[in-house]
This record gives sequence, structure tokens and C-alpha cells, in this order.
Amino acid sequence: MAKIVTRKPMVTAKPGVTNYKPGVAAKTAAASATKASVATCERCTDYVVIDHPKNNEVIGKGHYCFRIGASKCDSVEISLDDQPWKPCRSCVGYYWYDCNSNTVGSHQIVARLNKKGVEPLVSRRRRFKVA
Repeated sequence: MAKIVTRKPMVTAKPGVTNYKPGVAAKTAAASATKASVATCERCTDYVVIDHPKNNEVIGKGHYCFRIGASKCDSVEISLDDQPWKPCRSCVGYYWYDCNSNTVGSHQIVARLNKKGVEPLVSRRRRFKVA
């Protein structure tokens, strides 16, 4: 004999609306609004991120090449330990900065994306150690 399952009717937001789940519609509406604002905001598509070294990574003394990922821009610069900005070179879709560090200890790096007519975009600070 087949088992009969009864279900409670779903809550509806408006008459005629089915499969309404409280909270889901609000999240969907917020996501749609966010996507719409991103599409109309040119600056929202720009990004700059330090790929290497990873956060709290220990690197060796001597030559090290920092890798920066960035959207299309005029230039990318980095600042090591809050020193003046230094330009990076562009190659194979990334920006690179060659460094010969002999200073053992903790350091930090910040990257900056420069684009004409727009304020520079600065990355999150990345900490690393030289051993």
C-alpha cells in the first residue's frame, strides 16, 4: 500500500506567487541590485592583488621576484616597507618587481594600480619574512 504524504502549503509573498522561500527572495533581490551597480560602475572592475609572496611566507635572501595581478591599467607600482613607490614591469599578464633583498626580518609590501583620470587603487598590505 502506498504511503500518503501531506505537506503544508508554501508561504507566498503575493497572491499567485508560488515556491516563495522567506529570505531567499531578499537575498536574490540584493544580489541583482549589486550586479546592476557593478555593471554601471567602471571602477568596480579594476583590481590589484599581490600574488607572491603569500601572506607570512618566508623567502630566502638574495633575488626574489614579486608577482602582482592587476586589471588593465597604465602602470603598477609597489612599496616595500612604506618606502617610495617603484614601478613594476609587465610580462605574461602579470606585473613583476625584481628585488635583491639582503635584509633579514619581517617586511611588508603594498601594490598600487594607476589609471589615467582615476584615483590610484591600492592593494591590501602583504607581510612576509626574509630568512
